[in-house]
Amino acid sequence: MRQDWQARPTTHEPRRNLRPQLAARSRWARFEAIARNREFLAAYREARADWLAGLAAVFPSGTYWLRHFAQVPVAT
Repeated sequence: MRQDWQARPTTHEPRRNLRPQLAARSRWARFEAIARNREFLAAYREARADWLAGLAAVFPSGTYWLRHFAQVPVAT
């Protein structure tokens, strides 16, 4: 009750430094997931470059936003 209502911590905790995209118990499962993610990103970048250039492009499976809002073709 004696604490000032405007009081706040004087030190700052570091935030948002670690951004894991995946986690796995098995080291090899994690490596495989990282490889799949790299393949997805490479395919996505290639399809995006074609799409922006006005060429026919098929985005990799997992491309949600463009599929629903830009009606781009997505591989199945």
